[in-house]
Amino acid sequence: MKDTAGYIANKLNISKSTVSKAMRHCSGVDSDTRQRILEECRGINHQTQSECAIYAILPDVPHYFWKEVKNGIRDGEQETAPVKYNIYTKTSDEATVLLYLDEAEKLNARSIIIASYITPKIHRRLEKMTEGRFVILLSEYYELKNSFFVGGNAYEDGYLMGKKYLVRYADRKLVLFSISNNLNVGKRLEGFCRAVEEECPQLIKDAVCIQMERKIIREQKLLPSKLAFLLTDAARDGQDFCIYSPMGMMQLPLGLNKAKLTDRAVCLCHDCFTEYQCNVKSLQEGFAVTCNQDIFGQGLAAIKAATEYVRFHTYPPQKEIYVPSYICEENTRT
Repeated sequence: MKDTAGYIANKLNISKSTVSKAMRHCSGVDSDTRQRILEECRGINHQTQSECAIYAILPDVPHYFWKEVKNGIRDGEQETAPVKYNIYTKTSDEATVLLYLDEAEKLNARSIIIASYITPKIHRRLEKMTEGRFVILLSEYYELKNSFFVGGNAYEDGYLMGKKYLVRYADRKLVLFSISNNLNVGKRLEGFCRAVEEECPQLIKDAVCIQMERKIIREQKLLPSKLAFLLTDAARDGQDFCIYSPMGMMQLPLGLNKAKLTDRAVCLCHDCFTEYQCNVKSLQEGFAVTCNQDIFGQGLAAIKAATEYVRFHTYPPQKEIYVPSYICEENTRT
């Protein structure tokens, strides 16, 4: 690896340590640089590596996800079914994920664990390579041959958050976020609205709906300003309000801070900032209820299912393996 790393470092005019990090799939390498290095590595790694049983493709942002899911996988990992870990830097790194899928095929990986946005290109690539392989999706379920989903029950999580809204914040104006063409977001929003409509349908009719573009969600530097603009418009009437975000947006506190709305807002969110708070002083007292997925449990369930397939060629009895999420509200305003 040292000679290869030195060669690539000289060719790309970057440091050898950066090349080494990318080759070892470590954090601390920006998206474009990682992709350039992996492109150079193409055709080198698979010649020097033996076949692998289980191939995992995971994000290192947000960092807690990468650490927790890997800890779960390692807790259940068996020596007879070794795992090759591969990380990418941003959730929008489609090209890097496609490179990893090429390598997985060359290494004859029998099971692939993947946590990624399944873009049309990634979907088509997976469809071509699922024959004789077991694909575990950790982000959201997509219809693929021999593919299975391991994660939280999005509808039930949303329904639970709808009940929390009714108990705690029904006196506040409701602001709903959404993203088009996102299965998890759609199911969570459906569950949330159903829970509220069962007791007070007028609250849903009076709610302000904010449709977010996927590309804006991915642009973390621009997101706080965009959120501030949207929230300012939604809060023009001067009412106190409750935001329901069916997707994890760790930049939401920064957006509220920019809009100077932190004293008027509370939040119901998924996989967000209760344990990993943004550094916004005005929010230190806490202002959110979050529904957090059991990332460790998902990693553990995924590796157990993958190992079962590698050893016995046995698929799970259902297409979805639901790992219960948990409500975190110790930092919530009363």
